[in-house]
Amino acid sequence: MTKPGTHEFRIIRDGEITPADLNVADLGPLLMNLGQAVAGDSKTEFLSLTDVKNKCVSLMFTSSNHLDTEWEELAAYGADPAGVKLSPKRRRACEFVNQFLSNIGSTAELYKSDHKIGAISPKDLPENKGSLITFRSSLYGMLLKVGGKEPKAFIQHREDYLIACDISKELARELAIRLYERVGVKGVGKRDYDTGKIINYQILSILPYQETDPAKAFAFLRANFGNHFAGIDPDEFVQELRTEG
Repeated sequence: MTKPGTHEFRIIRDGEITPADLNVADLGPLLMNLGQAVAGDSKTEFLSLTDVKNKCVSLMFTSSNHLDTEWEELAAYGADPAGVKLSPKRRRACEFVNQFLSNIGSTAELYKSDHKIGAISPKDLPENKGSLITFRSSLYGMLLKVGGKEPKAFIQHREDYLIACDISKELARELAIRLYERVGVKGVGKRDYDTGKIINYQILSILPYQETDPAKAFAFLRANFGNHFAGIDPDEFVQELRTEG
Protein backbone atom coordinates (compact mmCIF):
# COMPACT_ATOMS: atom_id res chain seq x y z
CA MET A 1 0.00 0.00 0.00
CA THR A 2 1.43 3.36 -0.96
CA LYS A 3 1.68 6.22 1.54
CA PRO A 4 -0.30 9.49 1.35
CA GLY A 5 1.32 11.76 -1.21
CA THR A 6 2.57 8.83 -3.29
CA HIS A 7 1.43 8.35 -6.89
CA GLU A 8 2.22 5.80 -9.59
CA PHE A 9 2.62 6.53 -13.29
CA ARG A 10 2.43 3.26 -15.29
CA ILE A 11 3.62 3.31 -18.90
CA ILE A 12 1.75 0.56 -20.73
CA ARG A 13 1.91 -0.92 -24.24
CA ASP A 14 -0.04 -3.82 -25.77
CA GLY A 15 3.28 -5.37 -26.71
CA GLU A 16 5.47 -5.88 -23.64
CA ILE A 17 7.42 -2.83 -22.50
CA THR A 18 10.33 -3.09 -20.08
CA PRO A 19 12.62 -0.54 -18.40
CA ALA A 20 15.19 -1.37 -21.10
CA ASP A 21 12.90 0.30 -23.66
CA LEU A 22 13.55 3.64 -21.95
CA ASN A 23 16.96 5.24 -22.08
CA VAL A 24 18.32 6.91 -18.96
CA ALA A 25 18.63 10.05 -21.11
CA ASP A 26 14.85 9.93 -21.75
CA LEU A 27 13.89 9.52 -18.10
CA GLY A 28 15.31 12.87 -17.01
CA PRO A 29 13.15 15.07 -19.30
CA LEU A 30 10.12 12.82 -18.66
CA LEU A 31 10.40 13.15 -14.88
CA MET A 32 11.05 16.88 -15.10
CA ASN A 33 7.97 17.44 -17.28
CA LEU A 34 5.80 15.19 -15.11
CA GLY A 35 6.83 17.36 -12.20
CA GLN A 36 5.95 20.57 -14.05
CA ALA A 37 2.69 19.10 -15.35
CA VAL A 38 1.55 18.46 -11.79
CA ALA A 39 3.30 21.18 -9.75
CA GLY A 40 3.15 23.94 -12.35
CA ASP A 41 4.86 27.12 -11.20
CA SER A 42 5.77 25.76 -7.78
CA LYS A 43 9.52 25.82 -7.17
CA THR A 44 9.29 22.90 -4.75
CA GLU A 45 11.07 19.77 -6.00
CA PHE A 46 8.61 17.12 -4.89
CA LEU A 47 9.00 14.19 -7.27
CA SER A 48 11.43 11.34 -6.77
CA LEU A 49 11.59 8.07 -8.67
CA THR A 50 11.38 5.14 -6.26
CA ASP A 51 10.53 2.07 -8.32
CA VAL A 52 10.71 0.65 -11.84
CA LYS A 53 8.88 -2.59 -12.58
CA ASN A 54 8.81 -5.04 -15.45
CA LYS A 55 5.95 -5.71 -17.93
CA CYS A 56 4.81 -2.14 -17.56
CA VAL A 57 7.23 0.60 -16.60
CA SER A 58 6.00 1.83 -13.24
CA LEU A 59 7.28 5.17 -11.96
CA MET A 60 6.51 5.73 -8.29
CA PHE A 61 6.55 9.33 -7.05
CA THR A 62 6.46 10.75 -3.54
CA SER A 63 5.07 14.21 -2.88
CA SER A 64 5.14 16.68 -0.01
CA ASN A 65 1.53 17.60 -0.85
CA HIS A 66 -1.71 15.85 -1.74
CA LEU A 67 -1.96 16.51 -5.48
CA ASP A 68 -4.78 14.17 -6.56
CA THR A 69 -6.59 16.93 -8.46
CA GLU A 70 -3.44 17.90 -10.36
CA TRP A 71 -2.79 14.29 -11.41
CA GLU A 72 -6.41 13.99 -12.55
CA GLU A 73 -5.94 17.15 -14.65
CA LEU A 74 -2.86 15.58 -16.27
CA ALA A 75 -5.00 12.59 -17.28
CA ALA A 76 -7.86 14.83 -18.44
CA TYR A 77 -5.49 16.80 -20.67
CA GLY A 78 -4.75 13.65 -22.68
CA ALA A 79 -8.47 13.15 -23.37
CA ASP A 80 -9.38 16.78 -24.08
CA PRO A 81 -6.51 19.32 -24.12
CA ALA A 82 -8.80 22.28 -24.83
CA GLY A 83 -11.16 21.39 -22.00
CA VAL A 84 -8.60 21.65 -19.18
CA LYS A 85 -7.58 25.03 -17.76
CA LEU A 86 -3.85 25.00 -17.02
CA SER A 87 -1.05 27.54 -16.71
CA PRO A 88 1.18 27.81 -19.82
CA LYS A 89 3.99 25.95 -18.04
CA ARG A 90 1.76 23.05 -17.02
CA ARG A 91 0.19 22.92 -20.48
CA ARG A 92 3.60 22.67 -22.18
CA ALA A 93 4.64 19.94 -19.76
CA CYS A 94 1.42 17.97 -20.32
CA GLU A 95 1.99 18.21 -24.07
CA PHE A 96 5.53 16.83 -23.62
CA VAL A 97 4.23 13.85 -21.60
CA ASN A 98 1.57 13.10 -24.24
CA GLN A 99 4.09 13.38 -27.07
CA PHE A 100 6.54 11.15 -25.19
CA LEU A 101 3.92 8.42 -24.86
CA SER A 102 2.93 8.81 -28.51
CA ASN A 103 6.56 8.46 -29.64
CA ILE A 104 6.96 5.11 -27.88
CA GLY A 105 3.49 3.86 -28.85
CA SER A 106 2.26 3.70 -25.28
CA THR A 107 -0.45 4.87 -22.93
CA ALA A 108 -0.23 5.58 -19.21
CA GLU A 109 -2.35 4.90 -16.15
CA LEU A 110 -2.21 7.00 -12.98
CA TYR A 111 -2.77 5.49 -9.52
CA LYS A 112 -2.88 6.56 -5.92
CA SER A 113 -2.55 3.55 -3.62
CA ASP A 114 -4.45 0.85 -5.52
CA HIS A 115 -7.00 3.33 -6.87
CA LYS A 116 -6.82 4.31 -10.53
CA ILE A 117 -7.33 8.05 -10.82
CA GLY A 118 -6.97 8.41 -14.58
CA ALA A 119 -5.32 7.38 -17.83
CA ILE A 120 -3.51 9.10 -20.68
CA SER A 121 -4.11 7.95 -24.26
CA PRO A 122 -2.41 10.31 -26.73
CA LYS A 123 -4.79 11.40 -29.48
CA ASP A 124 -2.51 10.37 -32.35
CA LEU A 125 -2.25 6.72 -31.27
CA PRO A 126 -4.09 4.52 -33.80
CA GLU A 127 -7.52 3.30 -32.80
CA ASN A 128 -7.20 0.01 -34.66
CA LYS A 129 -4.69 -2.60 -33.65
CA GLY A 130 -2.28 -3.66 -36.34
CA SER A 131 -1.53 -0.05 -37.26
CA LEU A 132 1.91 1.49 -37.47
CA ILE A 133 2.87 4.51 -35.38
CA THR A 134 5.23 7.11 -36.82
CA PHE A 135 7.62 8.41 -34.17
CA ARG A 136 10.67 10.65 -33.89
CA SER A 137 13.12 9.67 -31.18
CA SER A 138 16.68 8.77 -30.28
CA LEU A 139 17.99 5.20 -30.46
CA TYR A 140 20.90 3.66 -28.55
CA GLY A 141 22.65 0.31 -28.95
CA MET A 142 25.68 -1.63 -30.18
CA LEU A 143 26.66 -0.91 -33.80
CA LEU A 144 27.27 -4.33 -35.40
CA LYS A 145 27.41 -3.46 -39.11
CA VAL A 146 27.19 -0.41 -41.36
CA GLY A 147 27.46 0.04 -45.14
CA GLY A 148 26.17 -1.43 -48.38
CA LYS A 149 25.06 -0.08 -51.77
CA GLU A 150 21.97 1.33 -50.09
CA PRO A 151 23.54 1.90 -46.68
CA LYS A 152 22.09 0.43 -43.55
CA ALA A 153 23.29 0.50 -39.96
CA PHE A 154 22.53 -2.56 -37.85
CA ILE A 155 22.10 -1.55 -34.22
CA GLN A 156 21.53 -4.09 -31.45
CA HIS A 157 19.07 -2.27 -29.21
CA ARG A 158 18.82 -5.17 -26.75
CA GLU A 159 20.35 -8.64 -26.68
CA ASP A 160 17.51 -10.09 -28.79
CA TYR A 161 16.54 -6.97 -30.73
CA LEU A 162 18.51 -6.01 -33.86
CA ILE A 163 17.29 -2.98 -35.85
CA ALA A 164 18.26 -2.38 -39.50
CA CYS A 165 18.32 1.41 -39.94
CA ASP A 166 18.37 3.35 -43.20
CA ILE A 167 21.24 5.83 -43.28
CA SER A 168 22.81 8.21 -45.80
CA LYS A 169 26.29 7.48 -47.22
CA GLU A 170 27.71 10.54 -45.47
CA LEU A 171 26.39 9.48 -42.07
CA ALA A 172 27.40 5.85 -42.73
CA ARG A 173 31.03 6.91 -43.23
CA GLU A 174 30.90 8.95 -40.03
CA LEU A 175 29.31 6.13 -38.06
CA ALA A 176 31.66 3.42 -39.41
CA ILE A 177 34.48 4.44 -37.06
CA ARG A 178 32.24 3.45 -34.13
CA LEU A 179 31.83 -0.21 -35.24
CA TYR A 180 31.30 -2.57 -32.28
CA GLU A 181 30.76 0.35 -29.92
CA ARG A 182 27.57 1.61 -28.29
CA VAL A 183 26.21 4.51 -30.31
CA GLY A 184 23.37 7.01 -30.14
CA VAL A 185 21.45 8.23 -33.18
CA LYS A 186 18.39 10.37 -33.78
CA GLY A 187 15.79 9.80 -36.46
CA VAL A 188 12.26 8.93 -37.49
CA GLY A 189 10.66 5.52 -37.78
CA LYS A 190 7.54 3.37 -37.63
CA ARG A 191 6.60 1.14 -34.71
CA ASP A 192 4.09 -1.73 -34.66
CA TYR A 193 1.19 -0.79 -32.39
CA ASP A 194 0.60 -4.36 -31.16
CA THR A 195 4.16 -5.42 -30.36
CA GLY A 196 5.98 -2.10 -29.93
CA LYS A 197 8.68 -3.34 -32.31
CA ILE A 198 10.39 -0.85 -34.61
CA ILE A 199 9.54 -1.77 -38.22
CA ASN A 200 11.82 0.76 -39.91
CA TYR A 201 14.03 3.61 -38.78
CA GLN A 202 15.76 6.38 -40.73
CA ILE A 203 18.85 7.82 -39.06
CA LEU A 204 18.93 11.60 -39.47
CA SER A 205 21.83 12.48 -37.19
CA ILE A 206 24.47 10.92 -34.94
CA LEU A 207 24.42 11.86 -31.27
CA PRO A 208 27.61 12.70 -29.34
CA TYR A 209 27.08 9.65 -27.17
CA GLN A 210 29.69 7.86 -25.09
CA GLU A 211 28.98 5.00 -22.73
CA THR A 212 29.69 5.84 -19.11
CA ASP A 213 29.36 4.08 -15.79
CA PRO A 214 26.00 4.26 -13.96
CA ALA A 215 27.27 6.44 -11.10
CA LYS A 216 28.46 9.18 -13.49
CA ALA A 217 25.25 8.99 -15.54
CA PHE A 218 23.03 9.43 -12.50
CA ALA A 219 25.27 12.18 -11.11
CA PHE A 220 24.66 14.07 -14.37
CA LEU A 221 20.90 13.52 -14.13
CA ARG A 222 20.79 14.67 -10.51
CA ALA A 223 22.76 17.80 -11.42
CA ASN A 224 20.40 18.65 -14.29
CA PHE A 225 17.04 17.44 -12.99
CA GLY A 226 17.17 18.16 -9.26
CA ASN A 227 16.23 15.41 -6.83
CA HIS A 228 14.11 13.34 -9.25
CA PHE A 229 16.73 10.57 -9.06
CA ALA A 230 17.45 10.88 -5.34
CA GLY A 231 15.85 7.51 -4.54
CA ILE A 232 17.77 5.51 -7.18
CA ASP A 233 20.79 3.31 -6.61
CA PRO A 234 22.51 3.41 -10.05
CA ASP A 235 24.08 -0.05 -9.80
CA GLU A 236 20.80 -1.70 -8.79
CA PHE A 237 18.88 0.23 -11.48
CA VAL A 238 21.19 -0.83 -14.33
CA GLN A 239 21.29 -4.42 -13.05
CA GLU A 240 17.48 -4.44 -13.17
CA LEU A 241 17.52 -3.22 -16.76
CA ARG A 242 19.91 -6.00 -17.74
CA THR A 243 17.95 -8.77 -16.05
CA GLU A 244 14.50 -7.61 -17.19
CA GLY A 245 15.27 -6.39 -20.73
